[in-house]
Amino acid sequence: MSENDTRYFVDVINQVRPLQIIAYADSAFELARFIEREGLKVHSPHSVMTSAGTLYPHMRETIETVFNTKVFNRYGSREVGGIACDCEFHKGLHVNPYTHHIEIIHDDGSPCNPGEVGEIVVTLLTNKAMPLLRYRIGDMASWSDRPCDCQRSWPLLKEVSGRVMDVLLRHDESPVMPEYFIHFIGVTSRGDLDFIKKFQLIQNGINQLRLLIVPSTDIEDARLQLSVKKRILKDLVARVMGNECRLDIVLVDDIPNTASGKYRYTICKVGAQDGQCK
Repeated sequence: MSENDTRYFVDVINQVRPLQIIAYADSAFELARFIEREGLKVHSPHSVMTSAGTLYPHMRETIETVFNTKVFNRYGSREVGGIACDCEFHKGLHVNPYTHHIEIIHDDGSPCNPGEVGEIVVTLLTNKAMPLLRYRIGDMASWSDRPCDCQRSWPLLKEVSGRVMDVLLRHDESPVMPEYFIHFIGVTSRGDLDFIKKFQLIQNGINQLRLLIVPSTDIEDARLQLSVKKRILKDLVARVMGNECRLDIVLVDDIPNTASGKYRYTICKVGAQDGQCK
C-alpha cells in the first residue's frame, strides 16, 4: 500500500461506488487514515466488513468516521473458513454452531469462563475430506458474559484479542495483550509521541524488547524527538513489563507485512514454559 496505490484505491472506490467494502482490518484502517490525513472525499458504502486481523476499537471508530458507515467484523481462517461475525448491534461475534464447534481454553486445557481470555480451539463440522478436530488455531479470545441485544441464540464471542504469538510475556510468564501497546504507543495519537507513524514491538527474551519505529517526520527530526521522548516509551513499557525489562529502540524506513498481507504490532519469540527464545 504505497501512497500511489492508496490513491488508486480511493479513485476506484469513488468510480465503482461499491455497496460493500471487504478488507483486511489493518488495510482498511490504513486506507481510512490516509483519506483522513490527505483530506480526500470517498464514497460511503452501505457497510465495511473487516477480517484477517484484530479490529481494535480505535480502528473501527476511524473507519466508520471516514467512510460514514458501519463496520462489521468477521472472524475466520483459511483452514476453517468463516467462524463468526458481528451483527447490527456490534456487541460481539456470533459463532455459527452448525458449521463450527468453538472452545476457549486455559493453558492447562480447562475451559475459560465468560470474560476470561484463552486460546481458541476449533472443530470444523463441514469438512468431510480433511476433518480438523479441536484444532488450535493460534488465536486468543473470550466469551461474552451477556447476550447480544439482537436476541440471537448462537454462542457469542466478546472479542478476538489477537494471535497467541502476539501476546507478550512478563517475567512471571503472565500475558500482556498487544492492545495496551497499540493504545499508548501507536495509533491513538498521543501528542507527545506523534512522530511515530508505525511501530512493531518484538520480544526476543523474557526481559528483552526491541521497538521498531517508522517515523512520520524526516529521520533527523525523528532522532531528535526520540532522544527527548525515549523516557516516555521506556516508562510505558516498564509499566506492564517491569523495570527489569530492557527496551532497545530502532528507527527504520518501513516495517513489512507478513507474507499473508497482515500487519503485526507485536511479536513474541519467547517460549511461555521455559522463558527461552523460540
